[in-house]
Amino acid sequence: MEASLKTIPIPHTPLGREFEKNLIYTNVIDATAEVAKVGKDEMSTGPVCEKQILSALYSTYPLLHMVGKQLGRTAESVVFPEPVYALRKLFEQHIPLRTTDNKGTKHWYGQAAAMGHEVVKSWHGFWQFNEQYQRVLMPDNSATTDEQFATLLVDIFKTSDAELWQEFVRRNPPLNLGMMRSHCAAIEARLKQRVKGQPEAIRAIVDSEMKALSRSSHKLRDIFTFAGPSGVGKTELAKTYAEALSAVNGSGFVFRVFNMEQYADEKAHMHLFGAGSSFTDANLGELTKHAEAYPRTVYLFDEIEKAHHTVIQSLLTLLDTGSALDATTLEEANFSQSVVIFTTNLGQREFSRSQGMGDLDIFDVLQNARSPKSPEAALTPELVNRLRAGTAVRFYPLHAQALLAVAQNSTEAYHHMSSGQLGYEFGENFAALAMLSGLPAPVPRAIMRNIDGAITRAQQQLFSQIDDAKLATIQRLHIDADASIFALTHQQRGLAYVGHNSGIYKSLQQLVPHQDVVKLNPAQSQDDLYQVAALPLVVLDGDAYSDDDLTQFIIKLRSQDSQVGIVVLCTASQLNHACVIDHSWMAVEHDQLPLQLPALKQLIHVANTMHSAQLKQLALDYQLELQSVDKGTARFMACEPKFKPIISASRALRGVPGLMTRRPSTRLADVIGLHRAKDELQRVLRWLENPNLLRRHNLPMPTGILLLGPPGTGKTMLARAVAGEADLPFISLNIGEMLSKYVNGTSENIQKAFEAARDIAPCIMFIDEIDALAGKRTDGDNSSSQNAAVNTLLTQLDGLQKTGEPIFVIAATNRAETLDPAVTRSGRLDRPILCDIPNRADRAAFVQFYMRKYKLQFSQADIDEFATLTMGMSGADLEQVFVTALYNLVNALPSSGEATQQVDAAAIREAISYIRFGAPTTGSPQSDDSKRQTAAHEAGHLLAQKLLLPEQRIAIATIESRNRALGFVATQRDENAGPQTFDEIKAQLVMLMAGREAESLLFGHAGMNSGASSDLQQATRIAMYAICALGLDDEFGQVSYGENFSQLASPQERELASARVRFWIEEARDAARSLLQQHREKLEFITDELYRKESVYEAEINSWF
Repeated sequence: MEASLKTIPIPHTPLGREFEKNLIYTNVIDATAEVAKVGKDEMSTGPVCEKQILSALYSTYPLLHMVGKQLGRTAESVVFPEPVYALRKLFEQHIPLRTTDNKGTKHWYGQAAAMGHEVVKSWHGFWQFNEQYQRVLMPDNSATTDEQFATLLVDIFKTSDAELWQEFVRRNPPLNLGMMRSHCAAIEARLKQRVKGQPEAIRAIVDSEMKALSRSSHKLRDIFTFAGPSGVGKTELAKTYAEALSAVNGSGFVFRVFNMEQYADEKAHMHLFGAGSSFTDANLGELTKHAEAYPRTVYLFDEIEKAHHTVIQSLLTLLDTGSALDATTLEEANFSQSVVIFTTNLGQREFSRSQGMGDLDIFDVLQNARSPKSPEAALTPELVNRLRAGTAVRFYPLHAQALLAVAQNSTEAYHHMSSGQLGYEFGENFAALAMLSGLPAPVPRAIMRNIDGAITRAQQQLFSQIDDAKLATIQRLHIDADASIFALTHQQRGLAYVGHNSGIYKSLQQLVPHQDVVKLNPAQSQDDLYQVAALPLVVLDGDAYSDDDLTQFIIKLRSQDSQVGIVVLCTASQLNHACVIDHSWMAVEHDQLPLQLPALKQLIHVANTMHSAQLKQLALDYQLELQSVDKGTARFMACEPKFKPIISASRALRGVPGLMTRRPSTRLADVIGLHRAKDELQRVLRWLENPNLLRRHNLPMPTGILLLGPPGTGKTMLARAVAGEADLPFISLNIGEMLSKYVNGTSENIQKAFEAARDIAPCIMFIDEIDALAGKRTDGDNSSSQNAAVNTLLTQLDGLQKTGEPIFVIAATNRAETLDPAVTRSGRLDRPILCDIPNRADRAAFVQFYMRKYKLQFSQADIDEFATLTMGMSGADLEQVFVTALYNLVNALPSSGEATQQVDAAAIREAISYIRFGAPTTGSPQSDDSKRQTAAHEAGHLLAQKLLLPEQRIAIATIESRNRALGFVATQRDENAGPQTFDEIKAQLVMLMAGREAESLLFGHAGMNSGASSDLQQATRIAMYAICALGLDDEFGQVSYGENFSQLASPQERELASARVRFWIEEARDAARSLLQQHREKLEFITDELYRKESVYEAEINSWF
């Protein structure tokens, strides 16, 4: 080197060596790109230039920090001219991802380093042979320290007339607070334009920017953890952040996503950091190679919990130091100017359960989160500890306003994305249609697809309906949606007005006339946030608050419920508060409210439609109608909207035990009778459709109800009707499939059933014969599995109550007394509803229903008779009556199958007798004498009944043998009669004794036989009960021992009771004999009629008296 030529020596320090290395790589890349332009594929070096020096500075963070400090900036805020960023893009193009054996080296960096001496020589030549720099450089420019080197470079940059370096200096004036504010405001504006519904996340990004402008990190620029459900804007925010950083001040940021689901293998870390230097044709690290090319990157590690633990561990050094070693090239990649963002879906159940209870520590949630596929921790403690050095941001499910705003942005953006062959116009309701088309779980990334779908449907209609000549004239498509898309739900969720202005309150009432508008006092609302947040939309009148009070109330309200809609009527000063803008769905000044009412009305309708569809897992479908083609514009209208139920693909594959493939069409109006039960269930349905009715009063949603009643009374149908009314999926658990012979198998089945229900919630789960699952727990080894099943059921019911999960349990039992008491305790199945036997009016309704169902005709007199004959029968029994009669008719048809007769009243009477009393015995017939004696026996019962208890009806009298009885008289006491009187009991005893006395009267000593044994047993039981339990005997006294007479009564009392029972029965026998003797002629007549006809019914019996 000639003594007269001056240069800038690169310091022999770690910083100097890093700068020199980066200069070499930059030079080789630049030169290689130049020779590639002429078709040569070879590595090359070239003259060092200003662009390369800035590029090397860009990738040498310690030097950039020193340079930035002298410029009055942090390293992170130093910006470069666009040619520098363009040069960095060439790194990715010209550095191969895999190693080679070329010239004894294994990778590109080794080859470039081998050419380094040429670049260093060119560095000195750059200074020595440039007259401008020779004039500027002093003879003693022997920069020996890093600081001196940085100072000299800054001096050169500032004094040089090189255009690129002048631009560099112009773009990096010293930062001041005004510039910092402008920068952050511009970043925030861009983020808010693209990302909706996540103000806290945007605020965290902006705060990070303020930090980056204030100090250099020397590690990573920042670390973020984005926690939230899928489809809420985590990826969009990261991408927009990178774009905003470059757009606002030209900082050169790029965006890189690593989908961690692709790094679930144990060796997947090799893809990020290189396979290793000992392999030929080994891959470089995708992450480290990218960092060499782009010093400023927003890295997004999406769904980090899906990565293998070895991959997670491999990231720890990067998070600790801001650098990482490529295992293949052994080159250290520097990430100090980059932002690392991790996203995760973990902890969503915990966040949901904590709603309104206070803020959760996101890192604590992640530390304790478990992998869905194993009991192990989803994230290692080491990773969570590193993440704590950064910022955790919770992303909330997007509310209706945020999604609608995204849809509006998407429709506006569609104009710029279209091909230009056609123009697209969208009406005022189209954005709402595009968003609602994604129900029940609309996500921003699907909205553009929904727009594409509508346009495709429109084009298909044009292709099928319009000829080619007319098609050629169409230049625009105009698509809108009919307002009927907002009328799909009739759910009245209501809204609140918090303020004192009666005029505004009335305007809101007129805006939504079919919804409750609640007027709340601002002072009281401050003390009762729960009541305010229980309403889906709250209109806050800013006039009722100071600026600070308003912002504090909004923050408290939003923390109570992230989904509550907040509309603020502001003063001018309140409109400038970031909190008001960030956390409200709409913020307008008072005088602008009339102009905004249409938008507010649409927003309310969209929110209601979205809520209803999400609650019931419904998707939106619609028809697209071509309305006109005129002046080059084809106009379409989306109309005839309808909901359709859907189920997730994962659940469809796994299955849901007991899930009906179609939602029940049954409604409460279809359920005959059960009026008290239906009234109670109507209340439950109101709560299911509008949980806010309970939330307003801080009341939890009931876990479920318990239907009690005999078999066949409609419990299952009632449960189906509730599901039908609520339009929810209906799960009917099969007890046979739930019970297991294996140890704790029943418990596992219960748990799986509830887990499956959670996957399709909201839903209704019906557990029939719950007593088989939840019988009383007992001690002993043999009962441990049963006890475990009960405990599991209780745990699941408690879980529904605590978390408010939208699963409503309807259980039914015929044996409530066998249930474990814990099942019906408060917070579980604590609402018992009785499903009783139908009364006479309900039985008549059942008869008419089955007449319509089976197309039968009967007179009103017949209907009344059937209703009487079927007293005590359930709805299922009544259906069986008609089915039996129809079966009998079919069996009587000729072989041709053509009906020659219809089901008549006699056939129904016979079917009733069959269902109530059993089929007639088909064995050996009675002898003629035995048959006549049976007729006399039943005639005695019938005659005494009609004479002594005329108000009671006799449905049938028969001497046909059924169920081991030679005959019987079926009596029916009035359903509305009060308690049985003393005279009625005495008359009943006479009627029971009249059977044997009739035989004795007509047949003498031959009439004394065993046929009266059942009568005597029944008479004895009635007399004993009347004397010992009802206290109706004067001599025994008014004492009641109930069912414990034999245990509690003294020997003397037992003896007295026996004597008094005998007296009552003998008294009844004497009365029966006297009565029959007085009416012997009528007795003989009835005996003859029964003997001849065998069975007679009420109408004929009444004609005899």
